[in-house]
Amino acid sequence: MTNIVQVNLEAFGFRELAIASKLLAKVSEYGYPRDFSDAGISLAFNTNSGYVFLTNEDYQVLMLENDKLTIIENDLEEVA
Repeated sequence: MTNIVQVNLEAFGFRELAIASKLLAKVSEYGYPRDFSDAGISLAFNTNSGYVFLTNEDYQVLMLENDKLTIIENDLEEVA
């Protein structure tokens, strides 16, 4: 079974590395959004959707949308 969400840069292609670079540059320039926990942050890539994002131990997701840092909240209670 293949892992859909990859944190190993080996799985990233040139497109994904470029997106990751832009995402990390925004974080470097502006810092993490106030509501995004900085505990246990990992760079990730969803091989099904093509999304590149940062995620943390609270399962928050930080992505670039229209060149802006955007937090995507996950409601894990609805999934369970």
